[in-house]
Amino acid sequence: MTTNDNKEESIMSPHHSKKRILIWQLISAVLFIALIIAILLAVTNKPETTNSPMTGNIGLVNPTTETKINQKVVDDTVSFLKEAFQLPEVTVKETKVVDGLYEITITIEDQDMPIYTTATGEHIIVPGMGLVNKQEVLVQMEEAKALEEAQAEAEANIAKSDKPKVEVFVMSHCPYGTQMEKGLIPVMEALKDKADIQIKFVDYAMHGETELKEQLNQYCINKEEPEKYLPYLKCFLEAGKTTECLASTNINTTKVNACISATDTEYKVTELFNDESTWSGGAYPQFNIYKAENELYGVQGSPSTVINGVLVSNMPRDSKGILDKVCSVFNTAPEECNTALSSETPSAGFGWGDSGAPTDATC
Repeated sequence: MTTNDNKEESIMSPHHSKKRILIWQLISAVLFIALIIAILLAVTNKPETTNSPMTGNIGLVNPTTETKINQKVVDDTVSFLKEAFQLPEVTVKETKVVDGLYEITITIEDQDMPIYTTATGEHIIVPGMGLVNKQEVLVQMEEAKALEEAQAEAEANIAKSDKPKVEVFVMSHCPYGTQMEKGLIPVMEALKDKADIQIKFVDYAMHGETELKEQLNQYCINKEEPEKYLPYLKCFLEAGKTTECLASTNINTTKVNACISATDTEYKVTELFNDESTWSGGAYPQFNIYKAENELYGVQGSPSTVINGVLVSNMPRDSKGILDKVCSVFNTAPEECNTALSSETPSAGFGWGDSGAPTDATC
């Protein structure tokens, strides 16, 4: 079997997809990375413009009639680069007409790089990236920024309740999912039934058949022997040893295996794994036990946390931070919210060490 290490976004109302919310940041990051790669590779070959599918009919400069550089186009191009790439400083070293395009040589952190733009300035060509429509990028950034602001407002106004509902979506072998679980377990043990805290799974897997099998296993342990679920999970998070942890926690494997078989059949986990044409984005097998919740909240990676129906960005992963976040949405916080828990972020992956630094990375 093949082990595979983003998923297409889903859009729903009233909840916004985390991936959609962060588009403007992702656009900036992707553009910036591409730009830096181009610089590091010292890309200096100018783009072909004659009958080129990359440029097409986009308004080339006519060197016989347009001998003077349009400074506004240059200035607008530099302003766009600074905004889209989140650049602190850009210096224009030279501008000239080359094969019907403005060639603007810019300097970023002592590195020179040519950027090509059309006569109208509507499109730019970045080495290593190809044709970029400036207006389309800016519109996408504005739309996504508005969604992010709406998400931030929703998070700031999470409805309080007597018994908060917390749903944490993970992949069993995602190092950041296991990191979140290690921070979450002490909170679950402290609050017990004062809060409804559930660990669920993302509806696609990035770590192959092993992950699918383990998620079926954990789902059924929680369903058939819920009192042994956290002891098993704590054991599993130490080194990912399923067999040893089943034995050490005295799991009734006959009962759990029957559940696994029935659940696998109901949700077609193995069947979908064996049919790669069904894989999400062509890369990741489906795991559909919690598909409805994934789609409702717009879950896009492991871990993703939903509190009282609101997808929370930048959720803490240390136990104290998680406890404080959950306790902030009680109508009346119980005494258990005063429990002293660690503020150290657990290490990513298996093992119970502390990383010493927070992270918001996901699978």
